[in-house]
Amino acid sequence: RKLMDQAATRGWPLVRHPVLHFPSDPVLLADRSRLQGGLGRIRQFMLGSDLMVVPVIASDVDTVMGYLPRGSWVSVWTGETLALLEGRWQELPAPLGQPAVWVRQGADSLKEVSANLRAALSA
Repeated sequence: RKLMDQAATRGWPLVRHPVLHFPSDPVLLADRSRLQGGLGRIRQFMLGSDLMVVPVIASDVDTVMGYLPRGSWVSVWTGETLALLEGRWQELPAPLGQPAVWVRQGADSLKEVSANLRAALSA
């Protein structure tokens, strides 16, 4: 519901490039397409301002390389916390059925999202 309210009042999309919430991060700012002189390597997205999703785009892998901006991020599957003083590329676990989804620590949605994902997969 919160995401829908933001979409209606601010015009923000539900699925967002991370630079929308981390506008001063140099890695995210450099993520223009190769045609525009950028590296074009960010393949992840945010759902709202708190969920970072790093999709698996290769077969037969159980990890994925993703970029996490500065801050503390919690895995929705394991509860593992990564506290980053600056953004960095990180190899993230992504076994089959558990894509790399990280939530900003302290986000209101952390417990709800984790419970909903687990329930959906066990159904």
